[in-house]
Amino acid sequence: MQSNGSLDVVSLNRGQKLAILSNDACVPITNYFDEEGDECDEEDACTCVCGDDSNGWFAVDLSVFTYRRPH
Repeated sequence: MQSNGSLDVVSLNRGQKLAILSNDACVPITNYFDEEGDECDEEDACTCVCGDDSNGWFAVDLSVFTYRRPH
């Protein structure tokens, strides 16, 4: 989980470019970055930025989250 004050990112939906916060709010994933810090596509990313002005902004280490395939 990535934290911003009292809120945490608890889940990511990379396909829909959404992050779900600990208050059940959904915020957009706005940017993806590779290992060198360069902006990249989602499949090459190791970090991302998500959020909005009302919930705050989050830097997320994507290695913390495990990919789950829908059934």
